[in-house]
Amino acid sequence: MTKLLIASLSNSGLEYLHRAQALGLEAHVLDCFEGHRGELKSRYGKALIETDARKTDVIRAVSSYQFDVALIEEDSDFVRTALIAQSLREANIPLVIVLTADANKIRLYRRSGAHRVIVARDCSEAWTLCQRYFVANLPA
Repeated sequence: MTKLLIASLSNSGLEYLHRAQALGLEAHVLDCFEGHRGELKSRYGKALIETDARKTDVIRAVSSYQFDVALIEEDSDFVRTALIAQSLREANIPLVIVLTADANKIRLYRRSGAHRVIVARDCSEAWTLCQRYFVANLPA
C-alpha cells in the first residue's frame, strides 16, 4: 500500500486526504505550521502528524512512517514550501511532489528538493496530474 504524506494549509488538503483514502492509500497530513495547530487538528484528526517547523524535527517526525510519496501544496509563503520540500527529501521520501499554480517556480522547487513539480490551476487538476504517481503502488 502506498503511504502518502500531504502538506497543505488550505481546504484542498482535506480533499487530497479524502481522495487518497478513496484510492486505498494510507495518507497522513503534516503539521509543521506554527499558528495553525488548532485549525489543522480539527480538520484532520488522527491523520495529522504534528511537529515543530525545524528541519530536524520534521525529518524525525516523518521518517518512522516510511512514506512513499509526499504531496506539498504551495501556500502563500513559497520559502516555507521550499523548506518543506527540502526537509521531506532529506527524510528519504522517494518521491516529493510540489503542487503550484506558478510555472515560474518549477526550478526553485526542484533545486529545493522536489522530485516533481506539478503546475495546476486547482485541486482537481492537481490530483488528476499527480495521481499517476500513485498507481504503481495501489493494491490490486
